[in-house]
Amino acid sequence: SQLILLHLNFDKCLRLTDISVENLVNGIQQCHSTLTQLSLFLYNPKMGDVGLVSLSRFLPTLTRIQELSIHWHPKSDDGCYQMTKAISSLSSLSHLQLHLPVIGYSFTDRTMKSMCTMLHSLITLSHLDLSLGGNKSITDAGVIDLINAIQSLQHFSRLHISLKRCSKVTDVSGQKIEDIVRARTSLIYVEADVRSTGMSKSGVANLRSVGAVSYTHLRAHETPEHLVCRLLLEKKK
Repeated sequence: SQLILLHLNFDKCLRLTDISVENLVNGIQQCHSTLTQLSLFLYNPKMGDVGLVSLSRFLPTLTRIQELSIHWHPKSDDGCYQMTKAISSLSSLSHLQLHLPVIGYSFTDRTMKSMCTMLHSLITLSHLDLSLGGNKSITDAGVIDLINAIQSLQHFSRLHISLKRCSKVTDVSGQKIEDIVRARTSLIYVEADVRSTGMSKSGVANLRSVGAVSYTHLRAHETPEHLVCRLLLEKKK
């Protein structure tokens, strides 16, 4: 098979099970040497992590993959750890979208360290979309480690990070995001979602001030729930 692009959306398919995912992985294994783009939407709160572990065993076989998108409701720390470890082996990856909204559990330090190790390993990565919404155990220390890992990427140019409802994230994380925007001249786009975090209005205002540094487009608005800050930054031409 010469399949190079595969997009599968099983969002809200409540009958999808771990066995379904295992069967799916078995079905696409024959394309492992030709796939360059893979997108999997597997949101189902009723699923466990058995399917995620099966997917993690398959990912390292994607020797030509350049763009990877995975949307999943993780149920355990082990499932997330296995997946980030598997992604670490994808040396040709340039675009990564990883949406892991948490329902019913929180990441441990093991998972956060694994994510940092993953980012350090992806030396060709230029685009990152990372959503960790709802994880109440993520602290400023974890965010700082993630940003430091991102800073180590030589070709990095676009970042979206969602920390929505990560209540332990404070202005310290906002400062770190601001620092990378100021320091990395290669960044052409940054979007940070900090709704319902522990950031203060002044902390968000500081993020907004980044618009004065070599970037032209910046907007922020407020919801009844919490101040929302989305940084949309474009280099001046």
